[in-house]
Amino acid sequence: MQHLRAARHSLSASAIVFAFVLFAGTGPKAIAQQDAASHPVELGIIVTATESEATEVLKQLNAGWDFSVLAKEKSIDSTAVDGGYMGKQNVDQLRPDLRDALAGRTTGQISGIVPISSGFAILKILPATPAEDLNLNHISAMIASGDIRQGPPIGGFTESFSVFQKYPKPEGWNHDLKQSCDLRTQSWDFAVDRFTKLLAAAEAGNSSTYSASEVMKIHAYRGQLYSFMGKMEEAIKDLKAAYQLSQTAAPDMAPQYLEDLGGAYLHLSEMENGIYSKTSDLGIFPPLDHKASFEKKEESKTAIQYFTQYLKQFPNDLEVKWDLNLGYYTLGEYPDGVPKEYLIPEGGYK
Repeated sequence: MQHLRAARHSLSASAIVFAFVLFAGTGPKAIAQQDAASHPVELGIIVTATESEATEVLKQLNAGWDFSVLAKEKSIDSTAVDGGYMGKQNVDQLRPDLRDALAGRTTGQISGIVPISSGFAILKILPATPAEDLNLNHISAMIASGDIRQGPPIGGFTESFSVFQKYPKPEGWNHDLKQSCDLRTQSWDFAVDRFTKLLAAAEAGNSSTYSASEVMKIHAYRGQLYSFMGKMEEAIKDLKAAYQLSQTAAPDMAPQYLEDLGGAYLHLSEMENGIYSKTSDLGIFPPLDHKASFEKKEESKTAIQYFTQYLKQFPNDLEVKWDLNLGYYTLGEYPDGVPKEYLIPEGGYK
């Protein structure tokens, strides 16, 4: 799996590369001005349920108590497990009340108490990324060793976000919710149109700019963009094209596209059977009713074919085994229909 993991890392990194390629010559001055205007900072947050609790935490912070320790002990926010670490944030893109609370603050300083919908918040501009539990080199090493498996993203968020980040925007766009939504849609439309033209030129033999492996990645990239918008039929066409090209252009990438295609078909099957639009026990796994199944099953059957093809190469991949078991469940064939070598018994979920 070492080569496969390296290939996945390369593909996810290509999201950034293609974002730059995509916008080459389409407003670099505007993009540079946006980058210069942004001031990302390492940000931490502690949220308490009551104002009195927040007041006590603020006193402790001002007395020199460790921010991350207090966050883990006192915060009710989901970031508590990470010591309150929110990641690197652009202050000017925060919601107005948090942005105002940080006005005039510099590295190491703490905000006052900010009432928010979930309680009362205290912010801190951290001097650096917290080392504990967030060491990226350590996480990368765990991925490489197999302790953490980095599954392939098939939702298109990374690609869509990269495109959106580099799309030219007018000043003050991030203070207008409607304009922000419109810009995201426009950036998606622009990216898909640009990639479509690039692929048309390459496939017509009118472009020598891109190699076969690059054309493969463009198909995969556009497929991810389609997936982000729920256009699964279009996404599948691109993923199939990427898989075919990978056979000769980048064999190490072929298993990833098999898994991607299985995931895309399974997602399409869920969409066609209304899993995301209506309440049903069919959205629960392990099943409450072993006789229940999707009404429309063809896409699930195709997903199973791709997952099985992948597992023949990597039979110990637990994530894809889980996907395969889920696929058989949608057919009403879990657990009896699952090949024994890939079956995850129901007791394994408890």
